Amino acid sequence: MILIALTTCRKYIYPKISAQNRARFNRMESVLNTWWPDTKSTEGVTGKIIVGKHSDASLEGDNPDFADLILDCPDDYRGLALKTIRSCEWAYEHGFEYMVRADDDTCLDVRGVKNWIERKRPDYGGLKYGDCIHGGTGIVFSRKALAVMSKATWFPTYMMADDIWFARVLQRRGIPMYTDAEFEPLSKHCKSGEEMKQFYASLGDRARIEAAS
Repeated sequence: MILIALTTCRKYIYPKISAQNRARFNRMESVLNTWWPDTKSTEGVTGKIIVGKHSDASLEGDNPDFADLILDCPDDYRGLALKTIRSCEWAYEHGFEYMVRADDDTCLDVRGVKNWIERKRPDYGGLKYGDCIHGGTGIVFSRKALAVMSKATWFPTYMMADDIWFARVLQRRGIPMYTDAEFEPLSKHCKSGEEMKQFYASLGDRARIEAAS
């Protein structure tokens, strides 16, 4: 069983808080209107949208209807690493074999990623970005990696990106990253809602072409 864990925070769930964020694009609206329903219709996949408990005081108790899990962690960008740890703990405790951590500006080919995981069986995989797996395109954690991340005892410094930190924690425990060219067309880090729509539409076009060939 594979968990797609989409981590977000209220500043993007509630774009009314920031007109600048609204102008950039309503991340969750784009996700919900494109690839997220595939997490519900793909056998062997469970999707959970995750937010943290602690946030701006003005938003406490104002949880979105589509937030599936509200975990004990901060609800901002700097708290993303801890939110991922809490997600790993939840996935491990609930018996998932794999977890894919996606951001709210990630667009995934859910069925394609599922098939890639089943064929490659990586412990820590996705699209390589420098010395780590790029968080914006989705990070794949096996059950072995979930166990390691759940027990992490040190946290990234202010200037360290969370995806770099994941790589260091796992590599210290002998879990290397795995990547190959087959993962790249399965995911995209999107800069706008329109880009997400276009990429998701291209997945359908690709599927139709493959079915006809």
